[in-house]
Amino acid sequence: MITPVKFLGIQQGFGGVPAMELYTLLEPLGDHPAGSTVSRLTLEKHGATAVRVDLRPPSQLSQPWNRAPAWSSATKRGGLN
Repeated sequence: MITPVKFLGIQQGFGGVPAMELYTLLEPLGDHPAGSTVSRLTLEKHGATAVRVDLRPPSQLSQPWNRAPAWSSATKRGGLN
């Protein structure tokens, strides 16, 4: 099972809290509705692992001025990546 997400960026840590990767869910995950912002830890608590995938067309991959954030997907452990 694949849960599609969009990588938003990294929230800087503060005090004793470490930096964390943030994702937007494109479909519900557990009790989190689509559109929610979740951390990598939340994905992992639901048995998913973040996998970054660049979905830009090949013609755009070599254009340095067009480096939009890559889309990602979170795959259930044991699923297809």
